[in-house]
Order: sequence, then C-alpha cells, then structure tokens
Amino acid sequence: PEGLAALHAANGDPALPAIGHAYMDALRRRFEQPDGLWARRYDFSPARTVPNQRHTRGDGWAMEGLIASYELTKDAKYRDLAVKMAAHLLAAQHSDGSWSYAFDQPAAAVGLSEKGTALWSLLFYRLHALTRDPAHLRAARRALTWCLENQYTGPDREGHGGIIGITFQSGVTYRAWFPLACSYTSAFFGLAALEELKFLSAPKN
Repeated sequence: PEGLAALHAANGDPALPAIGHAYMDALRRRFEQPDGLWARRYDFSPARTVPNQRHTRGDGWAMEGLIASYELTKDAKYRDLAVKMAAHLLAAQHSDGSWSYAFDQPAAAVGLSEKGTALWSLLFYRLHALTRDPAHLRAARRALTWCLENQYTGPDREGHGGIIGITFQSGVTYRAWFPLACSYTSAFFGLAALEELKFLSAPKN
C-alpha cells in the first residue's frame, strides 16, 4: 500500500486506488479482528488464523498499510480502522513514551520495544496528520522524546545515534539477549523526527 500510495501521488494513475482496495480488502478478510487488531498470520494449510500477539512492532506493519491505504484511496474506512487499532497502543504507552515488546505486558517481563517505539512514533505523527487528534500528536512526541533520550553515545562511534535494544528478540531471531542497534529503528526514528520538524514549520491557523 505504501508503494501504491507513493506511485499514485507521483503519477495520479486512476487505476491505482482500485488496486489498493482489492489488495487491502483481501488482507482484511484474513487478518482483521473485531477489536481492531490484526491476526499474527494466516496459515493456508491447515486453514487457520493465528491470533494477534500484541506485538508492538508487528502491529505497526498493519498500521502502516491502513494509513497508506487511506492516503491512496481517501476511503474513510481505512482511517477509521487505523484509529481503532491505534487506541490499543495509546492505552498501552508507558509514561516515558516507550512500549513493551508485547504492548500488553510489563517491560520487566518482555523487554522494551525500541523498534516498535520508533515505528509507532512515526505512525502516530502520520495518523495525526489525518485526524488532528491531539492524543495522537502527544503519543508521537512522547515516543520521539524516548528515542532522543535513548540514543547510543558510547565509545563505539559507528553506533552513535542508534537505539540499543536487548530482548529475547534483539536480533529478531538470530542473536537473542544481545545489545544491538537495528538500522530500521534508526530510520523510523529519523522519519519521526522529520515529521516533528514538518509540524513545527507548518503554518498555524
């Protein structure tokens, strides 16, 4: 959906929103759940839906698709679904702006999600651009502040600016409980910072 939305913004091809509808609605039939979250995955053999696991980073990928689908099609259902999903993350955000790896569990049990916190900072900025809900802006800024305050500044200069994570999924699957900085965490952090700068420079009515 993000690729289709970017392409449509560039060339205005009227066929692209219909393609986006068809693609996203096919996913919704398999993954969307009544509470607004999405299933973790769908297995075709045997045919079964694996329930949502309150995975902060994983739910962010579905949120990206919903926001991009609204930007592509301007169909309010995608915006409303994004708001419904975001309500779970609003309720689970820690006072310092971060989220746990599994957002419904304490960080002491599952660790913090530095990847998810950077991603959801960006997503809440993008959602606020659609809703103008001050709660979405507050969540985005709190998460961005956490990222700013948790940048690596230690002796390894190549790691400067990264955000260190250490959980049972530190290296996603290959290096558990090892402190490392993920490049896409830094990318989402940087994109969120750009959204804040855009917001500050935008004309105020």
